[in-house]
Amino acid sequence: MEILEESVVNSKISPPNSYEAVVLGGTFDRLHDGHRLFLKAAAELAKDRIVVGVCDGPLLANKQFPELIQSIEERMHNVENYIKVSSTRNKETLPGGMSVNKKRADKILSQLKIEVVDLVSEGSTGDKLSSTTLRKLESEKAKKEQLTEVAKKEPLEAEKAKREQLRDEKAEKELLKAENNSLQNKFGTQKD
Repeated sequence: MEILEESVVNSKISPPNSYEAVVLGGTFDRLHDGHRLFLKAAAELAKDRIVVGVCDGPLLANKQFPELIQSIEERMHNVENYIKVSSTRNKETLPGGMSVNKKRADKILSQLKIEVVDLVSEGSTGDKLSSTTLRKLESEKAKKEQLTEVAKKEPLEAEKAKREQLRDEKAEKELLKAENNSLQNKFGTQKD
C-alpha cells in the first residue's frame, strides 16, 4: 500500500467531532500557546478520545538545551491538565505523521487523515513560538546572572591576587637577602 498525499489536509481544519479518536505527539516542554492551540484543535476534532504521545529519551537527543527540558512527568501532567482525555499535526510534526502512515502502509493498514495546524508565532520576533526558544532564553538568563555574579566578585578577586603577588615578591626578596647573608657569613665579607 502506498502512502497517499491526499491523507494530508493542507487547507482548513475539519469540522469539530470529525474523528472517533485523534492522535498527536510532541515534546510539550513549557506548555505554551502553540501547544495549547495544537491540543485544542485535536480535542475539537475528536468525538470520543484523544491520545497524546509525549516524547522522551532518544526522541529528545537532538533538542537544543536538553538539560533544561522539563521532566517527562511534569510535561505529561501539564498536557493532561490542559485536556482531560484526530490525528492532528502542526507543520513541524507533519513528517512524524507521514512516518506513521508509512508504517501503517507497510502493515497494509488504512492511512490516517492528517490535519495540519498552523504554528503560532512569537509576538516580538514573528518567529514560531517554541519550547527551544523558551529554553534558550532561560539559558541566556542563567548565563547573564552568572556573569553578573562573577563581575561582582572580580574586583575582590583582583585585589586578593594583587595582595598575594606582593606577599610572594616580599617573601622572594627576604629569601634572596637571607641567601646573600648566608653566603657572606660562609665566605666572609669581600671588600674591593
